[in-house]
Amino acid sequence: MPRVYGSDTISIGSTKVKVMQVLLQGQSKLLPIVTDVVTSARGWLQAVIPELRGNADPGIKAAFNECFMNPADLNAAMNQARTILQTIYNNLNGSFALKLLDANDAVGYVNRSYKGRIHLVGGVIQYDKDGDPISRRGTIHVGVQVTREDPVLATVTLIHEAGHKWVSLQDHGDKGYYWSECTTYTAPGLTWQEALKNADSYAVFVYKAILAKFKNVVVHGHALGG
Repeated sequence: MPRVYGSDTISIGSTKVKVMQVLLQGQSKLLPIVTDVVTSARGWLQAVIPELRGNADPGIKAAFNECFMNPADLNAAMNQARTILQTIYNNLNGSFALKLLDANDAVGYVNRSYKGRIHLVGGVIQYDKDGDPISRRGTIHVGVQVTREDPVLATVTLIHEAGHKWVSLQDHGDKGYYWSECTTYTAPGLTWQEALKNADSYAVFVYKAILAKFKNVVVHGHALGG
């Protein structure tokens, strides 16, 4: 049976984010975390986009080559990535809707290791308990559990989902997903051509670039892993 969702609207700067949550779940305490996740995603992107240039910092280059599988033409690949990340930033910097799925959803349609970021499992479209497809074009979905327990990963997730929604970035199965620790891809085989169209490549690159730039990444008082 579909659950009943309520909504709150939070103001972040001059923009508004509509946050949908299951009613009577006692989740109002998540709103400050959501504010920090959205603010962090915007801040990360704003800081990283200018770093994608011909004379990029060695740490930025290393993160880029790792996430995008050593593209044949680094400058061309950085230019492409800069355009895509700028589009994601422009849209995340506006008003949008975000649906928080409860903890059961976060493990119900996705392998626990991915914290709710996969759209296809074994080539099969996944659905939440309300019958909504976890789709690239619909409302951005982020799990309650990852939002509450690991706001840094929730920020990575938000950028990943934004790439699906506004740039039509793809998923490439296990080879296109990082482990939740953002260390390595979960399987080998991703090509640089695929990486330049792969949502997790962009999301994790932004995190790794921020880490290279500032050495310490904290969202709502937590580092990656909670």
